[in-house]
Amino acid sequence: LGAWGGDFVLATGDHDTPSYFKGLGYDTVIPYKEMVMNQNN
Repeated sequence: LGAWGGDFVLATGDHDTPSYFKGLGYDTVIPYKEMVMNQNN
């Protein structure tokens, strides 16, 4: 993960969780469904 130039956090929550992390200053929030490899994509 160092190739990303920083730390990586995997968090679970509900639909409000992305806005919580954005409010803490995390500019990049990627939903799980976008991050995992999907055979249909």
